[in-house]
Amino acid sequence: MTAKGEDSIPKSPDQAGRWLWLVAAGVGGLVGIFHLLGRRPHVVYLLTTDPSSSRLTAVGQLGLYAAPLFLGVLAGLFFRTRPAVRALMLSAVCLAIAAPMLGEGLVCFILIVPLHLVIAPLSARAAHQFAASRRRHLPGAPGIQLLLLLVPFGAALSNRLSPPEPAEPVTMVDTVVANAPREAVWRSIDRLQLRFTLPAPWLLRLGLPVPLEIQGGGAYLGAERRVLFSNGTVVAKVVGAEAPQRLDLVLSVEHPGREFFDHWSILGTSRFDLEELPGGRTRITHATTYRPLSFPRWYFGPVERYLGRKVQRYMLEAYARQTFSADERVSQL
Repeated sequence: MTAKGEDSIPKSPDQAGRWLWLVAAGVGGLVGIFHLLGRRPHVVYLLTTDPSSSRLTAVGQLGLYAAPLFLGVLAGLFFRTRPAVRALMLSAVCLAIAAPMLGEGLVCFILIVPLHLVIAPLSARAAHQFAASRRRHLPGAPGIQLLLLLVPFGAALSNRLSPPEPAEPVTMVDTVVANAPREAVWRSIDRLQLRFTLPAPWLLRLGLPVPLEIQGGGAYLGAERRVLFSNGTVVAKVVGAEAPQRLDLVLSVEHPGREFFDHWSILGTSRFDLEELPGGRTRITHATTYRPLSFPRWYFGPVERYLGRKVQRYMLEAYARQTFSADERVSQL
């Protein structure tokens, strides 16, 4: 005997399939539309410390958590067989629709897809078990389980009304040792005009910013140089100089493209320290500080630091190898 209201939940995947796939496509379209309306927000933004960009919070929630959670709950409530697998299929439809409108690169989706792979099936299983429990214990209240569909939007609203604390600044440090006196290294930094010819690591070429050229120079207060990447430009302005041992710069973004630094962080400062070593060598230490924009930090933090150091390490090594003669070895510490 069927409990009252039980017919409101389809018993066959085919009964629910037709409209659930359309819903998944619609969610993907909303993710893309919100991205386009925001012009530059990246799908991984959950919180930004820039008050003028506070609108990005909702885009990040929809793209990262709310979308796979909502689709997983749908699959768990309306598919009686293999809800976790069907949740993954719904997420795939969502991402396929959203991808062309997001205009981001491969690295972005490498980071996003695992979240869908975990959140969608887990929420589907939880919703499926909740629905089964409701049918056993509350057969006369079939509509209660539909309240689960409000959870993704409630979480997004809660995050927007009470956002987490801004992430602390992160500093990345890399060092090389060049077989050149400190004064020679300082002079090279002062008059630096560099086109990067050293082949970039394959990971950078997957879609990360690939350094192309450094234009401008000067090691005096107010001097500016531009670092041209494959997808944008970073402007570095000198704010401190102690010849021949230290140079401090403040960083800003100019003409950003997809997968550029401003999609993941607010650039802060850069510092070069030159230390004399025995034998006429110089230790060059480069430290870059930024404020992260991608949350949760436990997920994005390690990947972000790893990829950021790949870019920074390549630039430091390329500078040292290309600036000094091929006969001079550049060793890593």
